[in-house]
Amino acid sequence: MLHGEKVKSEHIFGSDHDCWDVHTNKDRYWVITSPTNLYSQYYFRSLDYSLSFHVGVMARIMARQRGAPDDAQKARLTPVWRRWEKAAETLDTALQLPDGSSSRLVEGTLPRQPAVLGTLAIWKSADGTASHWK
Repeated sequence: MLHGEKVKSEHIFGSDHDCWDVHTNKDRYWVITSPTNLYSQYYFRSLDYSLSFHVGVMARIMARQRGAPDDAQKARLTPVWRRWEKAAETLDTALQLPDGSSSRLVEGTLPRQPAVLGTLAIWKSADGTASHWK
């Protein structure tokens, strides 16, 4: 990477999307977060078009991944699935709370640390007493 510049941020469908103009020695890219993907500026000339494309594709991907694919799979993975759904609900709630108050809510919810869910990262200290938001 030769150069990277954050161009804009937008809040769309409950997610923050940061848009970066990234230059490499071979090409230029639009890098868009939540989840992060890159688009060659050779094919995607407009950032606005790229962001619209990104949001549409990510919405379709997330719609396919939401929930258990079928009842048989959910039955086999009931305990794990229950923890996953609880963690997702807790994350949604925590992201809506004012700064600082959400760390108490998420404490102890996730089965292992470090864990990454979307743009939220949680680390536990070796003794398991402290959590940090980044």
